Amino acid sequence: MQITKVSFTCAKINLNLCLILEKDIFSRLSSDLEATSGQGKIDRMNEGNKYYALYRYLREQQQGEIRLTFDEIEQLLRAPLPASGRAQRAWWSNRRGGATQADAWMKAGYHVTELDLAAGSVTFRKPTLVYQVQRQGNIVLWNSELIKVLRRHMGLSQAELAAELGVRQQTISEWETGMYQPKRAMSKLLTLVAERAGFTYGQETGDTQL
Repeated sequence: MQITKVSFTCAKINLNLCLILEKDIFSRLSSDLEATSGQGKIDRMNEGNKYYALYRYLREQQQGEIRLTFDEIEQLLRAPLPASGRAQRAWWSNRRGGATQADAWMKAGYHVTELDLAAGSVTFRKPTLVYQVQRQGNIVLWNSELIKVLRRHMGLSQAELAAELGVRQQTISEWETGMYQPKRAMSKLLTLVAERAGFTYGQETGDTQL
């Protein structure tokens, strides 16, 4: 397979967007290489994986929503959660690749939708909605409600989503209240972040529906 070198002039676009584009292209090229070598996609949820027991447990459940305490998850894993799992919301964010714990519930068909660090509990829910959006050409127009739904889907606070995007928390707040809307470059970044988090939406030409 022939690989064409791709480069970005980061000074001309948002740096965070540039980095994510590079990661996205690298991921696609890696997938192509695996396919051409006949090895296929690596299954992170093999029996030797630290979070395999959680993956297996969720796969066996039939209900659309499951609430587990941190203690119950530790009993499943037969090992303690890392300190970040008990103290940081970002550890429970729904993101594909680079987070083995997120692979456990996402490959089992669930997303984290509620997290109570003080009570030590987390709620997993099977995604059932496909959100409709407006587009301008191939650019998704991110409105206040769609941004709020994406943040909740990822299990992030406004401050944590701001850190993910490289903006201020106040910017996220202004987007979610409808005071301002993301500009073109930031809309592209939001779309890439949404795709990486497994956030599903359709498209239409009319008003956004949620």
